[in-house]
Amino acid sequence: MREALVGGGHHGPVTFHAYGDMTGLDFESTDINLNHFPAGEKHARHTKMLEDIVAWAAEHPEPSTLMLVMSDISQDFLDVVDVLTTKKNYRFIEVLPHPRPPPSSPVMMLLLVPNDADASA
Repeated sequence: MREALVGGGHHGPVTFHAYGDMTGLDFESTDINLNHFPAGEKHARHTKMLEDIVAWAAEHPEPSTLMLVMSDISQDFLDVVDVLTTKKNYRFIEVLPHPRPPPSSPVMMLLLVPNDADASA
């Protein structure tokens, strides 16, 4: 992820949000905001992710960078990204997991990256 961020022109702090089924996983982190959604809750998970993207954009001035790491990007995400990149001057980096995870176990991560000016603050 670091290579994708640097390659995309970002230098500065990063905020991590992970969304997915965390059932049975013993994963604690103070650096990543974990959002648990049981398997089969794709609509609820995507809604929360879209809400977080919109809230993040409202709190971070342009230009800022948004990185999505997910295996099933829907048209809703593409529409939001299109608005942020064409009308708002945000940068967007898409990372497709390799190898692609099986559809039964999607874990999505959304990286919210403040603009480069925040790095000097």
